Amino acid sequence: MQVTSLYIYPIKSCAGISLTSAHINVRGFQYDRQWMLISLEEGFLTQRQFPKMATIKTHLTGTHLVLNAIGMPTISVPLLSNPSQKPVSTRVWNTDVMASDQGDAAAAWLSDYLELKDIRLMRMCDDSEKSFVDSRPILIISEASLEDLNQRLPQALPMNRFRPNLVIANCQAYEEDTWQQIQIGTMVLDSSKPCTRCVITATDQQTGAKKGKEPLKTLSSYRKSPRGVTFGYYFIPTASGLISVNDHCRMLTLY
Repeated sequence: MQVTSLYIYPIKSCAGISLTSAHINVRGFQYDRQWMLISLEEGFLTQRQFPKMATIKTHLTGTHLVLNAIGMPTISVPLLSNPSQKPVSTRVWNTDVMASDQGDAAAAWLSDYLELKDIRLMRMCDDSEKSFVDSRPILIISEASLEDLNQRLPQALPMNRFRPNLVIANCQAYEEDTWQQIQIGTMVLDSSKPCTRCVITATDQQTGAKKGKEPLKTLSSYRKSPRGVTFGYYFIPTASGLISVNDHCRMLTLY
């Protein structure tokens, strides 16, 4: 088995970035879900309510996170936290995370593009124990699992509908469900829980357009559990290090 793709999503629920390697620690990949959009009315924002967020693209320079969207000027925010910004408590579902506001320029840019009022871009504090992920830090999906699903769907879907961090090749479909512990390169990851899927999977990640009831309709016919409809599995890194595309993977223990 080996890693064939690696993705991070710097701003929660916005477009991902494909990387060849990334540093990782127990909180997840560096810069993954480190920023998040909030509003006074909605709380934290995701594609569940605002699918257009999928079309906000980002890339990293050595010093800044750069935001791009069709019809908008490019804007950037520093990668490093500003010590003069007083942290405030924000909430992702039932978890409180300390974060700092990234300023009026970014807020105005996002409000203009999404046509919403009072949006703020928040950055998690460096000492936060958790990023802005919904659940666990690393989502793994195998190529075989997507291939199996696509054979059941009326129209095949790309992997980006499921927003994984790592894509693994050369294993059986849904084999990731059975790994209790896996080694990727020199890094060891512990399994945590299956990923329950939501309506974001029905959003075209290139255009932000809703595309009907698939893949949830098909997944619910054979991947429904008491937790919900599942696809992919969450893992937690046990230490800090580096993971790269083409790293070999091996199971250490199985359920």
